[in-house]
Amino acid sequence: MNSKRFIFQIIGSTLTLCLSAGCGSPAATKPVANSSAPVDFSGHWEDPAFAFSLDLSQNGEQLLGKHVVVAQGGNKIDSLDNSIEGIVQGNKAAVNFQSSFAAEKGTAEISQIDANTIFWKLITPPSGEYYLPSEATLIKKTAPAANPSPVGTGTLTGRVHLVGPPTPRMVVYAVDPTTGAWAFAETQATDSEAPFSITVPPGTYQVFGAVADEGSIG
Repeated sequence: MNSKRFIFQIIGSTLTLCLSAGCGSPAATKPVANSSAPVDFSGHWEDPAFAFSLDLSQNGEQLLGKHVVVAQGGNKIDSLDNSIEGIVQGNKAAVNFQSSFAAEKGTAEISQIDANTIFWKLITPPSGEYYLPSEATLIKKTAPAANPSPVGTGTLTGRVHLVGPPTPRMVVYAVDPTTGAWAFAETQATDSEAPFSITVPPGTYQVFGAVADEGSIG
């Protein structure tokens, strides 16, 4: 199901960070040669240069997952649960993917570069609108610590609601249009306003929200 987007109000804390440190983007890297033994693509993967992430789960040769792409400075959020399915052979996976903007599916190849790096390559784009990149190098990310270090990071906090109650479960995105850095937080359904907190690297951020799909975001 496509995510429906709503205009919402951010109330409370300042949502702009202007710190001294920068945020770089990983250099594009080509995949290594194919190996005979299947690899495990399971995990959360990110390419900040395209504000693109994949959450993949592998069972034997079967690969399933979902994607998020924040495009046009946050004006377009391509996000859909259960959007990726495919088969793993050696260090590559041939997958079908479903954009939240297109009716038809596209195809792509995911290759392992090393244990912490994968390479996404679009093979057949879907007809119509979509925002998944043609090529991307994604780095494996682990879940954040319960109490992350405040050094080099900041926290965006606020509250989100629709025009009128109740407020459904939502995903709040923070995007730095200059560096491409981004992060998100999921809120719970509530009869009033839903608080959120997002830890981000230094930068100046725009904040957007979308109603969450029925599946889990995290």
